[in-house]
Amino acid sequence: MTTENIIPPPSPIMVNQFNLSAIQKDSIDDQLSSNDICAMFDEFLIEFEQMEKSGVTTINIFLDAVEEITNAVLAILPYKLLDPKVLSHPLMHFLHQMLID
Repeated sequence: MTTENIIPPPSPIMVNQFNLSAIQKDSIDDQLSSNDICAMFDEFLIEFEQMEKSGVTTINIFLDAVEEITNAVLAILPYKLLDPKVLSHPLMHFLHQMLID
């Protein structure tokens, strides 16, 4: 079998549908608290860790995962991202390293 016939594994889902829905609804009803957002961020990091530990992570899968998480974070109402608890979450530090450093 040549390498041309190998299909890369699909990118894992970093942001589940429940969290995406909650973020979208929040833009209308403004009910997500900083605790809710931090709980989502914890889930994103857990999914990311599991993906890394799977042993089949390629650079493209890694970058797709970072992009998916970034898109979800950017969909959160901007003033909520400035909450000190949210700003100090490890996911925010991770994204800062990935996107800015």
